[in-house]
Amino acid sequence: MKSFETYKEEVILDYKAKKEKGLLPFNLQNPTPAKIKRECIDIFPTRHLKAHEFTFPALFGDKDNAADYLSAFENSDPDIFRPLNTFLRRDTKVGTNDRNVYLLAWLIGFESETSDGTLVRDQGKPPGTTPPPFDFKRLILPVIIVIGVIIFIKVIWPKDECMYWDGDQYQTIACEQKADGIVIVNLDTFRRAHLKRIKNLESIKLRDIGKVHYSTVGGVPEFYTMGGENPADTAKRLLPLTRGMYEKYINKK
Repeated sequence: MKSFETYKEEVILDYKAKKEKGLLPFNLQNPTPAKIKRECIDIFPTRHLKAHEFTFPALFGDKDNAADYLSAFENSDPDIFRPLNTFLRRDTKVGTNDRNVYLLAWLIGFESETSDGTLVRDQGKPPGTTPPPFDFKRLILPVIIVIGVIIFIKVIWPKDECMYWDGDQYQTIACEQKADGIVIVNLDTFRRAHLKRIKNLESIKLRDIGKVHYSTVGGVPEFYTMGGENPADTAKRLLPLTRGMYEKYINKK
């Protein structure tokens, strides 16, 4: 039979894993005492598990039947759930009353792994027995899994990308990033790779007529490697280079 401390760590690991994967009930995603109370009432009719029956007396004292406990939840002051809310808001880094651990296990659907299907409270060692040493190895795999999930989500998981025009070409940027003076648009990998402003006009040849595009800014044309909307002014279009524009601005005699 596992000790309460072992059970507590398993409950917290299960809670954190479900939180990272977005599997927590809606009321527990951003909990408040009122939301925790609401969740208790919502799940009670379908999750009145025998293994968790001692959880309810710990909150409300002994009642005659399940209906009385449901009524106790419905008539309770949300403040009785404030300690659990504080425990969750502080990311389980502080201690809390044992009953809050049992209540959390019930709320997230954590099931005990004990052989008789009941939850184990640490009541001390029976006379003449020695409790088994705490097995840290059992926690290694769950901890590695949780850390791996966090790293994957924060580092490896592809983030939404957008792009912005830096004056010469498009640069990628996170869609949620804010920056003064730039316009962020949805990522277009083809335009990001191929649309550039041509600074060296000598590189434009006669054969590029119709391929190179331009836009006039203040009476002065700017030349680009492809067409589409003007990246500096999306209300305008880039026009194909004509023979007249080529002779006037590029192949000057």
